Amino acid sequence: MITVRIYTHKDLTVLQVTGHAGAGKRGEDLVCAAASVLIYTAAAAARQLHREGKLETAPKIRLQPGNALLTLETVPAAGAMLDVIATGFDLLAARYSKNVRLLRA
Repeated sequence: MITVRIYTHKDLTVLQVTGHAGAGKRGEDLVCAAASVLIYTAAAAARQLHREGKLETAPKIRLQPGNALLTLETVPAAGAMLDVIATGFDLLAARYSKNVRLLRA
């Protein structure tokens, strides 16, 4: 199962994605592919926010199979971006509830 956690801690917002969907063979799992697209999109958007000066500090990004972490400043632009990403994960979890769960704090 893929577990997606979005939460704030002090002045940081964190998107953490762990696990594997188990919906297909490794390398052919469409649910994992969809989750990967969402986390890679979030990472690219966070980098763009930093380039545009909307984040003072560069986001911390770790992208590894089954273990992705994005940490960035809690600012309105980051919150709006993560709301869109969370909508994607919400849709994925609704369709594949045995494979994906989203936890927001």
